[in-house]
Parts: sequence; C-alpha cells; structure tokens
Amino acid sequence: MPFRHFGEFQGFHSGIYLLIPMVLNLLVISAAVLFGILLYRHFAQNRVGTTTSELTGYEHPEDILKRRFAEGLISKEEFEEKMSTLLQQTHHPI
Repeated sequence: MPFRHFGEFQGFHSGIYLLIPMVLNLLVISAAVLFGILLYRHFAQNRVGTTTSELTGYEHPEDILKRRFAEGLISKEEFEEKMSTLLQQTHHPI
C-alpha cells in the first residue's frame, strides 16, 4: 500500500517542521528590533551637551528660574522669593 499524501503536508510532523522556521524568524526580528531600541536609547541619553529637557521637552520650574537668574533677567531678591514660593508649593501642593 503506497504512502498517502495529504496535499503538501504529510501528516502532523510536516506542520511542526514548517512552524520552526517561522518561530526562528520571529525571534530574529524581535531581537533586531529590541537591539535597535536599546541602541537608540543609549545614544539619545549620552549625547554630549544635551540636557534632559532637550530630550524630553520638559524643563523643571526650578531650572527655568536658575537659568533666568544666571542670564540676569531677574534680580537676586526676585530669584530668592520665587524659589521659596516654588519650594513651598513642592512641600505643600494646592
């Protein structure tokens, strides 16, 4: 009695052997994507001269106040007054 073929698949084992390359391809693609993400994050965080605010787009209010004082846009009295206000709000939020 000759062996019966069921289309292109020859029983249960052929299905598993076709599944192995698909799983391996998925693993390779996933590893490549993960490697790319990690590489991007590494270089994005280690740029020379780049501050956190430049990466995130957010600048902390205390940093803004310090920068304005350093640039001479506000006086020492204004700086101290505004800094104490910020610190009070930090400890006792409204």
